[in-house]
Amino acid sequence: LCPNCANQHTLGNDPVLGNADFHLVFDQAPARSLAWALIGAGPCRNSPIITPLLCGPVWSTPLLGSLGPIPTGGITPCSGAAVFAFPLPASATFAGWVLSSQCVTLCATPVGIGTAMSSCLSFELQGS
Repeated sequence: LCPNCANQHTLGNDPVLGNADFHLVFDQAPARSLAWALIGAGPCRNSPIITPLLCGPVWSTPLLGSLGPIPTGGITPCSGAAVFAFPLPASATFAGWVLSSQCVTLCATPVGIGTAMSSCLSFELQGS
C-alpha cells in the first residue's frame, strides 16, 4: 500500500569508533510515514528472513535492535527522509565489528496501512 519509492539507505558519515555524529540516512522514502532502522549483528544475510507483515525480506539479522521511529515528512509521494543518530562508543573493543542496517517504513494510505523496506547495508566499525 506504500508508494513505490527508491528507499535509499546510506551511511551519513564514517563508522569510526568515538564518532558521536555517526548516523544512518534514509532518503526517497514514502512521505508522511514512520521509519525505523533495523540494526543487525553481522553483515547483511545471504538468506533473508521472510516476515508476513512486511512487504519485503529482512536481511539485517540477527536483530540487535532498532532506531526510531522517525517521521519521514515530505509532500510528494517519495519525498520522505529520516536521519537516525547512531553515536559510536570510543571503545577499541568494538573495532572490526560488522553490523548491518535496513530501514522499514510504516505508511498510512486511504485504503489502509502498508510497509516499505530499503535494501540492506553492511558496515565495519573502524578504530580511531
